[in-house]
Amino acid sequence: MRNSTQKNEELIMAIDSGTQSVRAALVNYSGEITHLVKNEIEPYFSERPGWTEQNPEYYWEMLCKTCKELLHKTDQHK
Repeated sequence: MRNSTQKNEELIMAIDSGTQSVRAALVNYSGEITHLVKNEIEPYFSERPGWTEQNPEYYWEMLCKTCKELLHKTDQHK
């Protein structure tokens, strides 16, 4: 993973929201990850045997938090 970007380099934001974490990365057109942020998420909960649930608002909040951290981290490297 590269930690620097060329000035005005175009990047793509990739997001992976899984069962254990939310990750956001900036990738250049060569496929190199230039910045990456990962936040662990709370596991599913169950109020009934055999069921698993998660609050969709929680996922949205964690996605927003992760993306904001990534953009803040990127701004510090300019």
